[in-house]
Amino acid sequence: LLRADDVARALAADVLRLPLVGAKRDPIAGDVTQYDLASVLPRALQTQWHAVMRAAATTVGISDASELSIQAEKLLSAAPGKGEQALHFDRDDEADRLRRVFSCILYCSHGAHSTAVPRFAPGDFALPVYDDSEAVLNATELRATVERGLWEDEAYHQCNVAPGDVMIFSQAVPHRGTRNPLALAPRICLFSIVTPFAEPKQDDFQVYRWMYIAAAYGFASRELAAAVHRDRAHRPLDRFSADAKGAEAREAYVTNLLRWSCIAYHPDTRRVEWLQDVGVEPQSEEAVLVAYTGRSASVRARAVKRSSGKM
Repeated sequence: LLRADDVARALAADVLRLPLVGAKRDPIAGDVTQYDLASVLPRALQTQWHAVMRAAATTVGISDASELSIQAEKLLSAAPGKGEQALHFDRDDEADRLRRVFSCILYCSHGAHSTAVPRFAPGDFALPVYDDSEAVLNATELRATVERGLWEDEAYHQCNVAPGDVMIFSQAVPHRGTRNPLALAPRICLFSIVTPFAEPKQDDFQVYRWMYIAAAYGFASRELAAAVHRDRAHRPLDRFSADAKGAEAREAYVTNLLRWSCIAYHPDTRRVEWLQDVGVEPQSEEAVLVAYTGRSASVRARAVKRSSGKM
């Protein structure tokens, strides 16, 4: 965290006065409202923000900061009591690339808290490594990271911030948004990424704690069920894309939760009811199939035969 200087402090004040009419608005994790500033950020403010980010990058030792590109200029607004996010890192990518892309936050509000960041050294945290078929190559190292407690909330800390304070960290660093403690005012931040890469949308797919644990222990594991159940307040089952790949991933998570008796599931509406605890012993595959589809394997087989015209 870099404390405010006069330039950053003045920029924060200007951001609070920025008219957002016409800015694209989206809800993101933590019930935060994200405004895309591409069409509304005045050139003078953009130039100031880029200068503040490059200065921050140079201060923390990022090489060639003046040559890096800046993307995703966004304003983040958390209403009172909102903003709490699940632990995550900012992108699903190769470890070397994650370490070379940086998220930068300018805090604009009085009385706010910073993003929660690790108490441990980033090098202590293993990042997933995959082969060309997306099989995990370092599950042992990932499990060791989990078992050392590096995904526990207590391994992260936050601090009080003032307008103009800047936080910058690589996309390999796990972190979480924190609750806005202000009683009446929203917490406002300006966010961008600093990157050597040209492709757009380099912050569009966050890797959450439960996704990391899936890579470490597998989709059939009790550890995964416990992680999803633990973070259920963050609506993990609502974070899948609407395409076929997202539907497949959601099915894998739901069937795991059924296997470990974490949920009651309504196949007709795809509605989930969270149960109080995680089971000790797994349900049978047949029991999971019935709970997920509402039909046994024999009933499903007969339905397939009828649909194909075979009797």
